[in-house]
Amino acid sequence: LHRHAQHLVAAAEPDNDGSDPGSWSAWALLLPHLLALDPTTADQALRSTACNALYYLLMRGQYHTALPLADTWHQHWRDTHGPDHDHTLGAAHQLAIAHRLLGNYRQARELDEDSLARERRAHGDDHPNTLASATCLANDLRALGEHAAARVLNEDTLARYRRVLGDDHPDTLISANNLAINLSSLGEHAAARVLDEDTLARRRRVLGDDHPNTLSSASNLAVDLTNLGEHAAARVLDEDTL
Repeated sequence: LHRHAQHLVAAAEPDNDGSDPGSWSAWALLLPHLLALDPTTADQALRSTACNALYYLLMRGQYHTALPLADTWHQHWRDTHGPDHDHTLGAAHQLAIAHRLLGNYRQARELDEDSLARERRAHGDDHPNTLASATCLANDLRALGEHAAARVLNEDTLARYRRVLGDDHPDTLISANNLAINLSSLGEHAAARVLDEDTLARRRRVLGDDHPNTLSSASNLAVDLTNLGEHAAARVLDEDTL
């Protein structure tokens, strides 16, 4: 009966990783059932759902809820399945995001450096899991003030994403967004503007005007405009974004 319940919950998972607000009501209904089944001892399908549920919590801003869950699941799966298992690395990925969003940048960096090395060894440099780990590590480096190193890693990651997933894939656009932030932090405001304008146009087309990632791009572009002295245009864009 317990295994049947696991399969039912896994089958009811929304058709995205939790980043789309349109799925949040479905995730909110599913999450109590997922937690009641205890993902630490669940089968493979429910572990995958659990990793996506962590991302849903992070996208909702529920960092303090996500972090202890990710920490518990990561430790248990690492001990049970090994540090290189996909679900162990998936939990490590979400745990690192939670740490970074809570300002625990060094903990996030340690996790992401370890995960990136393991992903590269297991899947190669161009695998989406590897690129996701590289993206997160670059974010950690930027948060720690290592802007030049973050830029180098983001440039390499974006080139790989474009080649593997295409210019319009949501993960490619996340990478482009992050590189633009790097460029801005290094004072390359004109280059940041060009990249942010392109990313915003693509996100509006792919994700829609009101998706959180689209709004993030709009906000970043307004910063570029401000840095370039185009204050009136920045105000118009910021008012609409807010």
